[in-house]
Amino acid sequence: MTKGPVATGSPQPADASNARRRVSSPTELFLAALLVASLVAAAHWPVLGAQALALDDDLFVTNNPLVTQPGWQSTGRFFGEVLNPSSVGGYYLPLAMTSLMVDYALGGRPEDQRVFHRTNLVLHALSTLLLLLILEHLFGALLPAAIVALLFGLHPLTIEPLASIGERKTLLAGCAAFAS
Repeated sequence: MTKGPVATGSPQPADASNARRRVSSPTELFLAALLVASLVAAAHWPVLGAQALALDDDLFVTNNPLVTQPGWQSTGRFFGEVLNPSSVGGYYLPLAMTSLMVDYALGGRPEDQRVFHRTNLVLHALSTLLLLLILEHLFGALLPAAIVALLFGLHPLTIEPLASIGERKTLLAGCAAFAS
């Protein structure tokens, strides 16, 4: 009489090769990040030429003296209006407003919006790269992580925040969420 496997009541260890995730090398991760960032930047590069003002861009830049007169006083007001925001119609957006003010100080103007759009494109590419890193870390699979990050980075719905100056808040929120 042959004896079969003895049940011990405890789970058997999983096959070690199936339990381990494949760890991407730093070089592979760098090359994937470079490829993803390049494709996102190339696809959205035409946004740098966008010169139309969107619905609320005048509130955020054109008619906002705190943005058009950059300085510490404006920054202090952006951050100090916690309970009674007045710089943009009741919105408390200190980081977005400060970043728009910095872009204005760097030469961004309503008649030449390239500086604003460049910052928007950098924030979007950074968000896409952060998503790539998160997915690769969570699942240990670089190719699927890169594909999903590209789907996020190239999706047509991501164009509106890039082309609108006032949507800086959306890009900063996405970037901060992925960074956290």
